[in-house]
Amino acid sequence: MMRAAQAPLPAGTQTLLRAAALILAWGLVVLVALRARPLLPVDETRYLSVAWDMWRTNSFLVPILNGEPYSHKPPLFFWLMHAGWSVLGVSEMWARLVGPLFGLLALFLSSGLARLLWPDAPQRARVVPWFLLGCLSWTVFTTVTMFDMLMVCFTVLALTGVVLACRSASLVQFAGGWLVTGAAIGLGVLAKGPAIAVYVLPAALLAPLWAKPPRGWGWHYAGAMAAIAAGAAIGLSWAIPAAEAGGEAYARAILWGQTAGRISESFAHEREVWWYLAILPVLLFPWILWAPAWRGVRDAVRTADGGVRLALVWFGAGLLIFSLISGKQPHYLLPLFPAIALLVAAGLDTARWGRWSAAAPAVLVTVLGVVLAGRKSTR
Repeated sequence: MMRAAQAPLPAGTQTLLRAAALILAWGLVVLVALRARPLLPVDETRYLSVAWDMWRTNSFLVPILNGEPYSHKPPLFFWLMHAGWSVLGVSEMWARLVGPLFGLLALFLSSGLARLLWPDAPQRARVVPWFLLGCLSWTVFTTVTMFDMLMVCFTVLALTGVVLACRSASLVQFAGGWLVTGAAIGLGVLAKGPAIAVYVLPAALLAPLWAKPPRGWGWHYAGAMAAIAAGAAIGLSWAIPAAEAGGEAYARAILWGQTAGRISESFAHEREVWWYLAILPVLLFPWILWAPAWRGVRDAVRTADGGVRLALVWFGAGLLIFSLISGKQPHYLLPLFPAIALLVAAGLDTARWGRWSAAAPAVLVTVLGVVLAGRKSTR
């Protein structure tokens, strides 16, 4: 007798199962990383030292390191560590989990943005977080106690607000979209300074390349300016009292050094302008070897819809600006990775598959894992 076909699971159940699978994969990556390695100098050890010195001296307005004001980073990351410590007690584990938790949030926010861009193609939203988590560079940096995953979250959230504003005929939703964008810009400023503008403003200001807002361009740019002003106000709500409390040198460092000072000193070309293009294939390993996906991206670009054009502006403008700035680090590109994931998700719709399409990435990842495991076991 033929077995009766099983009824598909309800859509809500499927969504929960996919979310649980993603959280489980993220949790395994983070657990292995936190158990297998200590804090990495110089960055991780420094940031935990700042958080501890602030906590120990009750200096929650002005970050402190070794008794001196620490002007290199704003305080949001440290405040989040303190929030956990106030509930759970002081522990290294919570401090090391803040960055990874934002990495997890970034996966869901990126999937949500894909769903907003392509409501009729839900499979794209399912691809995006797995592409990100599968990138070696993302997997590494999502476990590190650094500011970049916060920036990824606030970048995706800000651009989600821009898309909402650009696609809504309702005045309430239009205002709500720009409110989300302004809040995300402000949080980005509090997380890592004005670099958030490089990730967000090109897509917002070049919206004619990818959107047709129903309320017209005058309303669009008025909303964009209001969001920028709101973001600046959020940043200044901390920076002005902190400048008064931290003294003249600290005020000059956070009000000038974090903005125009860094830009004016950034064109010394400590690294060549092509450096990011050279390392991008490494950052995208192993997906860079997945030829059908990139052929699909090529086809998606040729027939680009609004979502694909948004991803191209987001990634292209950010890459260009950071390439012109001499202070280059691989993790500066992480807030651009969701744009690449959106392009790949769109390209997979038309990708042509062969029997061995995934063989090269799978073999190389397996070999890399065996080599790393072998090196670990011989130590």
